Amino acid sequence: MVRLRNTLIDNSPSLQMADILRSLFQESGYTAALFATGYLDIPGLALVYDELAAFLERPETTFKLLIGQEPLVRSYQTVEPVAVPMDFPRDHIRRDLADLKLLPEYNKVAQL
Repeated sequence: MVRLRNTLIDNSPSLQMADILRSLFQESGYTAALFATGYLDIPGLALVYDELAAFLERPETTFKLLIGQEPLVRSYQTVEPVAVPMDFPRDHIRRDLADLKLLPEYNKVAQL
């Protein structure tokens, strides 16, 4: 079993994020994945899609993601404001994904 208790993974030569995540998602001893990140990157998630999808299919697993909010132009800052309140991050992510024309290899990541 991989042991990385409270380890910062910074994509240095010795700790590549995708390699570490693939390994951890495959370990049977883990039932929760908790992440804090400044942004969410679909191409990056595509690198670990198979392992993440298999992890989420196992019984009793949870996945929690804490992400920072991207700089956005607020509705009230526009010439024609839209009065529809949006729930961050769910509605923002859905809007962003709806506007994207994703490459086929990223569609499965967006759906997951």
